[in-house]
Amino acid sequence: MVDPHSIVVKRALVLLTIVAAGCQQGLISPSPRPSPTPSALSACPAGATAPAGPQVLLSNLPAPDDLAFDRDGRLLFGDINAGTVSAMGIDGSAQPIAGGLSVPEGIVELANGEILVAEQGRNRIVAIDPVSHGVSQWRAFANRMGQEGIDGIGPELLSIAAAPGGVIVPDSPNGLVWRVSLDGKTATQIGSGMTRPVGSAVDQNGRIFVADEGGSVWTLDPARRRFATLPTPDDVVVGRAGQIFVNTLGDNAIHEFDAQGHQLSMMSGINQPQGIALDGADNLYYSESGNGQIGRVVRSFILDPPKVTRISRGIFVICPEIRRAAGFSKPLKLLAPNAPTATLQLLQPGTLGHHQRRRRRSAKPIAGRDPAMMQTLQQVGTNHYRVPGDIPIDVFANEAILRTFDDAVFQQARNTAAIPGVESVVLMPDAHSGYGAPIGAVVATRNTLIPMVAGYDISCGMSFLQSSLQVEQLADWRIRRSVIQAIEQRVALGRDKALTRVTKDRFERILREGAQGYPAEIRDRLERVKFDSEAQLSARARQRGIETVGSVGSGNHFIEVQAVTVHRPELAETFGVRNGVGVMIHTGSRGLGHQVASDFLQELQSQGWQQPADRELVFMPADSDVGRRYLDAMGAAANIAIVNRLLLLAQVAEVLEEQFGATTHVVYDISHNLIQQEDVDGEPHWIHRKGATRAFPAGHPGQPSRWQATGHPIITPGSMGTSSHIQVAQSGARASLYSINHGAGRVLSRRAANRGLKQADADRWLAERDILVNTRHVPLDESAAAYKDIDQVIDSIAGAGLASVVASCRPMAVIKGS
Repeated sequence: MVDPHSIVVKRALVLLTIVAAGCQQGLISPSPRPSPTPSALSACPAGATAPAGPQVLLSNLPAPDDLAFDRDGRLLFGDINAGTVSAMGIDGSAQPIAGGLSVPEGIVELANGEILVAEQGRNRIVAIDPVSHGVSQWRAFANRMGQEGIDGIGPELLSIAAAPGGVIVPDSPNGLVWRVSLDGKTATQIGSGMTRPVGSAVDQNGRIFVADEGGSVWTLDPARRRFATLPTPDDVVVGRAGQIFVNTLGDNAIHEFDAQGHQLSMMSGINQPQGIALDGADNLYYSESGNGQIGRVVRSFILDPPKVTRISRGIFVICPEIRRAAGFSKPLKLLAPNAPTATLQLLQPGTLGHHQRRRRRSAKPIAGRDPAMMQTLQQVGTNHYRVPGDIPIDVFANEAILRTFDDAVFQQARNTAAIPGVESVVLMPDAHSGYGAPIGAVVATRNTLIPMVAGYDISCGMSFLQSSLQVEQLADWRIRRSVIQAIEQRVALGRDKALTRVTKDRFERILREGAQGYPAEIRDRLERVKFDSEAQLSARARQRGIETVGSVGSGNHFIEVQAVTVHRPELAETFGVRNGVGVMIHTGSRGLGHQVASDFLQELQSQGWQQPADRELVFMPADSDVGRRYLDAMGAAANIAIVNRLLLLAQVAEVLEEQFGATTHVVYDISHNLIQQEDVDGEPHWIHRKGATRAFPAGHPGQPSRWQATGHPIITPGSMGTSSHIQVAQSGARASLYSINHGAGRVLSRRAANRGLKQADADRWLAERDILVNTRHVPLDESAAAYKDIDQVIDSIAGAGLASVVASCRPMAVIKGS
């Protein structure tokens, strides 16, 4: 079982075009639809059922109270008798976060990861540090009425004109509602005249809802108005479609209202419902303090177990039945109810995280998402599939990620497998179509070199720098902004040439020697210190190289300041990783590598060394003259890439030392676009990795002595604004040719992202997470919505037994080239 704290929340987003009649009795209603065909109905096995009604998730708890979701999708809950705050992980286990609290009630997580808890017994709000889990006072409140202390805390306000930031705090003893600044120091009264306000929520229009145990639900808009009259309301949450849910102690029920205050439905028979929360799919979670349980009602779409049968091109039947769970009677509706077929957005229950996560929207994908190739996939293991053929194609993905693959990915993989000399082809979960061969592909050959399975950006890769800084030192956005500006003054971004040019002599030494001249402590932390090369390059390649050594580049290249959270302390200590602040860099050989790839593409095409199905899939024997020259030029480009990243790390280290007196050290440098000779089962092979990262586990014969006992660090970035990870290979990595993902992988082409995504949404998505970026606007083609869900990618890798997470790295500041 994967450690739930080492993997960010699992999510499943599946876009499927289905027969509108659905399965069995057509429980998607009341939309008009054609009669189901015999072939559609026969796709559903007899007696297929789906879970319905309330489901008990945790039991035998002393007295569970308020609930909330954190950014990792864990369900946070307080226990007023135990005095604890705990988190329910993705495997259903409960892990304590903090203890020793006096009647912990309301819970909310801020965008910076801090967890705020209303401590009723001491009439104050406390903050739980996301890394150390230390508890400190955030704000104390006066109790002028002598009643029980503060009972709840509301959500963080992000961009509402009436309250431009802060946290809603219902002041239970005094009948007031406050907006408190994020540091807890300043409070502004925004509501009064209530009996005992205990819970609050805010809808997408900025309207604040307050649950008042005196018998009312109020809105502050900004004036106070009665929204509903109920018996002892205790908490309130707002759903995706704007519906309002209120739990009531007076009748042991949960009520559902529309935005105008009309009651839609009610679920009764709950034993003291003290807390409620909605995940990103609007599935309802509730605590029953009276019997020590936490339960869930699956309100959206049920897909368990997920069985999809293709009836004809683009038409699918989903089994078992898709229906709304018992307890709420409002029928499901199709997104396109008048069409003969309709697209449904299916969200796996309980996996999307807290309410704010919904702002990340999907857009039109690159191509159809249920490719014909899916029909031939054979499952050979957990998250491991195979496309049969003369050269099988192994695919590593969970079900959610599998549906992000389009026909183009599989066609490019087939074209690559058809090249003479190819023995194995592997697709990583972040795979998507690229030039010639897919990005996220691994190919093994004996004596064949395929330049486009290293790509244009030769030796593009990752470096990670650990600092002595603590996250709190960068909590203030103004401090982070000064760090960004200082880095920008030292480092060339985008298409700019390096600010400090290397001399011609040094450039020539780097081409041949790579990082050979660096100290041993740094050399031990490089995947490769150097490649043997005589630097047989074109004049154009040399010119493009000397101009850009020491620069980041554009596209998906970046420098990112991150908050590091360690999940495997023993391994992290060996790696040199610790809780605090780290810096991740993503770049490669820049213009030199691109020119090398272009030069050999043109030469090999002119000689006819190409796959007939795709002119970019050129190839040659490794022991031929052109093969030896390519390896020499590729090695020179790789040497430049390694040193380029080290130069950037040094520039960033100087900034951190000058501004904070921080010490730093290199953790590791690794490429994800290379061809290297490696032993597979004792036989030498040319392992091509294009958008894939080497993953040698402990004991691998190719492992340097420093990493023999543990395996080497593997640095895998997320998308812009999502967590990156430091992983370590597991023994099962042999199945993937000792390789794992290189990142999240695109789900939208750059053109589709720029056309389909909204700038305001992308900017807001980062701002809500308190992530600074150096550009005026978030580049749409690099925004998180343009990429696959990194959490699902990591789950695919972990579930297949290829690697596990040692530390996660949450972005705090992002520096990109335009």
